[in-house]
Amino acid sequence: MNIMSKKEIGQRLRRWLDDNNYRYSYDPERCSSEGTWNIKGRLEELKLHFLPHESSFAVIGVSPRNADSSQFDRVVEYLTRVNYGLRVGNFEFDYRDGQVRYKTYHCLDDVGSADAVSDEAIRREYEMVLNMFERYGDGLVAMMDGDSSPEAEIEKAESDSNSSSSSSSTSTSSSSSGESEVVEAEVVDDAPALASAQAELLQTVRESSLQLFSIGFMDEIWSENKSVFIKEMSESYFPMSKLREFITAVATLGWIDIGDVDFYYDDTLLGGGEDGFMIVKDKIYYHNAFADPGVFAAGDVKHFANDGGKLNFWLKNGRHHRIDCTDSTLARKFGEMFNRVFN
Repeated sequence: MNIMSKKEIGQRLRRWLDDNNYRYSYDPERCSSEGTWNIKGRLEELKLHFLPHESSFAVIGVSPRNADSSQFDRVVEYLTRVNYGLRVGNFEFDYRDGQVRYKTYHCLDDVGSADAVSDEAIRREYEMVLNMFERYGDGLVAMMDGDSSPEAEIEKAESDSNSSSSSSSTSTSSSSSGESEVVEAEVVDDAPALASAQAELLQTVRESSLQLFSIGFMDEIWSENKSVFIKEMSESYFPMSKLREFITAVATLGWIDIGDVDFYYDDTLLGGGEDGFMIVKDKIYYHNAFADPGVFAAGDVKHFANDGGKLNFWLKNGRHHRIDCTDSTLARKFGEMFNRVFN
């Protein structure tokens, strides 16, 4: 097995930050990078640490506020309730000073170079940390302030289906090393400008899916493999456990409320429901067999092509996403649907 050094992985993480125009400070002694990101909610910002290890790396988010000792019990109960059932990462609490952080960890398989650390793997860990603080940060502040109860704040956080990852960087942090190098770049947030276009495209996808998958066709494929879910048509008889399996498979990409799922295709060959794709509001999530999950916004798609059951999406930033579809009949239908929307 090939081993990647801490320095190699540190440089790879640094290159990813540079490629995405994020501002950060670099500690050459620890080969680590850190910076401060704006997030939604009462915490407002979050310190992120990108920490390389031998053939692995961690992304750690640290709350800008520490808990007062008088609120330790409330904060710990809240974080314990949040952590229960999490599959990727966890919140941690330091009894010495009341610090709260969220940690994710990525182990590499057999690798030969730093290029084996994919952009997708780094982005997934980075966005998971941001998403978890955006989702549970307001409840954490409520616990620190002595407001509400852990149960009430958990219920409020998990009923909020509007949580999304934040990816804009606004300031730098210096490391403990005197040799820190600060890298600065301007980040342009064009999300508001895309919002209306994304909503319009999603509505077109939904209308196209309903038109292409008529009741008769739905009955036909339902009797064979129960593989397609359409919100307005399938809720009464589709096995919702499949949707939950898929949502779990893509959990590293952010929180999905099952009630927001508009469209889902199950491409799992051996039962379950973890492979396929799902349309949720303005985003398309996918998970191909034996591969990492992916997600992209409908408004970012520049071109679509169906290549024999491989649904290819090229984005405006040049990136490419491929969704596998092993059912040839459905692949043709999906090709029609996405071609109508994106070409």
